[in-house]
Amino acid sequence: MIRKSGAVFLALLVLPGCALFGIETGYRKLTIRDHRFEPTQITVPEGYPFILTIDAIDDRDLVIAAPELGISVLRIPASPKSLSPIVASRPSPSRSARIPLGALKAGSYQITCDCHGRPTKVILVAE
Repeated sequence: MIRKSGAVFLALLVLPGCALFGIETGYRKLTIRDHRFEPTQITVPEGYPFILTIDAIDDRDLVIAAPELGISVLRIPASPKSLSPIVASRPSPSRSARIPLGALKAGSYQITCDCHGRPTKVILVAE
């Protein structure tokens, strides 16, 4: 039993470091801060599925769209109690969305957010 848990522990230490050595991990991360995406461009390998995580560090509800990726409207509420489409509220520190995306063909895809009258976008490049 000790050997199995030791192997699991070793795997948990090694896997996050794979990105340091250029090994594809299948995750990409965006942050919305001060009504802007950070970074403004991300690259994914063509033909491989991945998970896009969007963290919202903002004080209002956010509405994201990416029709080319199959996301017509994705709402990240400012708080769990927020019921209206756009509401000023205190942000929850754990506001995020995880979006599993299938393998993309080579090209550029746009993700937009109308961040309270300040439209912003990020370009997702599959190559």
